[in-house]
Amino acid sequence: MKDFNHIEDQVGKALNSLEGVHAASPGPFFFTRVGARLNNQDSIIWEKISGFIARPSIAIAGLCLVILLNAIAVLNEKQPGSPLAEQSEQVYADEYNMAVNTFYDIENTEP
Repeated sequence: MKDFNHIEDQVGKALNSLEGVHAASPGPFFFTRVGARLNNQDSIIWEKISGFIARPSIAIAGLCLVILLNAIAVLNEKQPGSPLAEQSEQVYADEYNMAVNTFYDIENTEP
């Protein structure tokens, strides 16, 4: 019986602590700001664009388009070292008679 009285006292204290509590209320100009925002017909163009792009279907479609374009670019890439580039290098070397010079292999015979 002693535990039951103790529990009732705790419940009574908890209920008494709620006597001065009142409902929460918004700030003084909250409803004015919300009403002005709802009545604003002149929304900025960037808000409309960002709202359109932020849709998941548009974002996923754009991402797939970027990945598709990258895949096409990678698959259509020309092979490095095309014969035309090698031929022009050979013509240049033949024209100027460029030989491999080894400036770094000079031996110093003096001690």
